[in-house]
Amino acid sequence: MSPRAAWRLESIGFTRVYDYVAGKADWGSFGLPLEGQRDSGTRVGAHLQTDVPTCTLEESLRDVCERVRAAGADTCFVVNEQRIVLGRLGRAALARGDDATVEEAMTAGPSTVRPSLDLAAAIERICAWLDTWRQESDHGPWWPQWITRGELHTRRPTQPGPLRPSWCYGTPGLARAQQLAGIATGDTARQRMAEHALAACLSDPAQLSRITDTSLCHGWAGLFQTAWRAARDARTPAISNGIPHLADQLIARGCPGSGDGFGFLEGDAGLALTLHADQLNDVGGAAFAARSALHCDGDCGRTIMVSPGNSGSPGLPSAW
Repeated sequence: MSPRAAWRLESIGFTRVYDYVAGKADWGSFGLPLEGQRDSGTRVGAHLQTDVPTCTLEESLRDVCERVRAAGADTCFVVNEQRIVLGRLGRAALARGDDATVEEAMTAGPSTVRPSLDLAAAIERICAWLDTWRQESDHGPWWPQWITRGELHTRRPTQPGPLRPSWCYGTPGLARAQQLAGIATGDTARQRMAEHALAACLSDPAQLSRITDTSLCHGWAGLFQTAWRAARDARTPAISNGIPHLADQLIARGCPGSGDGFGFLEGDAGLALTLHADQLNDVGGAAFAARSALHCDGDCGRTIMVSPGNSGSPGLPSAW
């Protein structure tokens, strides 16, 4: 508050009044509470996930990888003693797991914002970046899987067309994010564009043929979950039309051991949760129950039954 306001509060009986000399902008940049029409709830800081893995420059990459995997995460932020972000370890770096230091393996200088940034402005900033890299094709809009330093300078991707339609790096995940952005900001044009991109992706056999596993991260489970949730919020039934085929593919391939270990994103745990989600049962109805019982022999048949097993957990089959 201003010095004049502070003195006025003292004059009417408030005895603990302070003048924060650095000002409101400084206060908000540290994530401290704000009030009024643009209170803390309208700022980025109120919507951050703060319990993310962190590490320091000098740490061993191997040690950090073990810690990040134990936390169930797929990225780690590199900070100094003052908790300033210096870099990031993404999936490629964490997959190495060698004896390099964090400083040698990290991507330096990731873009950051202050906690006081208006949430709508942050959404617009991300969407503007995605607009820059959106490509058009006969099968709808798509985005590059990643951007190299050279592509950043030329502003042109070298990727010739859409790759794997995954939740993590592909069109479905980016389309769903932009659909939600459009809904949150009232931008119906963006919502329609995103829904068109996802519906076109789901109707393209060439893109769907690139899915080679059942995982939540980049397989049939993740694609089904993304599409089902997007269809629930969509303005048209276009996305819903592709969901029965996704359910069929997921059911046909959802056997114990088809995941990469027991993990959530790439392993059997995420697959099992998807197979026993209410939305998957809703898609197939009685036909799904019949296919679940008859499709596979042995453990596979028990895996995709939507009924309590012998595991002691309601809704989870004994095969898992």
